[in-house]
Amino acid sequence: MMHARALTFTRAVGGDRRAMRAEHKKPAAGRIRAVTRASGEDDEIALLEKALKMAKTRKANGEASAASAASAAPAVGGAYSGASFNVKTFNAISPVGLNKFPKGKYAVSGDDKALPGDPMAMMLRSHKLQVSEVPATVRGIVRCGAGTNNIPVKEMSELGIPVFNTPGANANAVKELVVCSLLLASRGIIEGNKHVNDVINVEENGDYAKISVRIEKDKAMFGGTEIEGKTLGVIGLGAIGSRCVWFRSRVRRLIFVARRATSLRSQGNDDSQLDV
Repeated sequence: MMHARALTFTRAVGGDRRAMRAEHKKPAAGRIRAVTRASGEDDEIALLEKALKMAKTRKANGEASAASAASAAPAVGGAYSGASFNVKTFNAISPVGLNKFPKGKYAVSGDDKALPGDPMAMMLRSHKLQVSEVPATVRGIVRCGAGTNNIPVKEMSELGIPVFNTPGANANAVKELVVCSLLLASRGIIEGNKHVNDVINVEENGDYAKISVRIEKDKAMFGGTEIEGKTLGVIGLGAIGSRCVWFRSRVRRLIFVARRATSLRSQGNDDSQLDV
């Protein structure tokens, strides 16, 4: 019985030694990859531990700020009496959007002194945010626009602070500016206006009669070209590009309906059933 146990132990030890020798005989590149993988895992663990530590610090600081601001937060109709969620803003953000934050529950301001405590979130447009501007109490950053190139996303991710954006929120406004720019550029409207203000008004000394004659004479300088019949090229059918295409198709539809209505009226027919 003792002999069998000794034999089993010898085989086990011998097997372990053979496995060690086989591992030692592996190519150096394999061992390097194993070490690199282990190092990468260690780095990842260290990063997560760092993020967790900073998150706990932010939580502690936020609770301290909330406690100090609790007495200053007014109740709204008795519905809410706790500390407000403080939002720091940069740039001019439309009050239409800011007014959606219920008073009392949220404190929104671009002035740190106007907030009852440290900011817990940040809202910005074109402001180039610096890491030093983000206190430990911040839990989220939002860009009121499509891009996030003015926010240090990598650094914020390492700190555990999510960054949001609002693609498409201003798409219609940009589309209208594009259409406006088409008309301004094609007909020389800005150049003509500048010519009237800086040249004609000055040279004619504000004489209305002379100015009228001069405008009629000089307007040929800014005739430009009509956009009807031209091809509209849209690069990228995102939130803005797709609206420009829709606007073009809509205008063409309205033009067709208007011409059809004119034709029906000229023939004495009713055009009230036209589909606009």
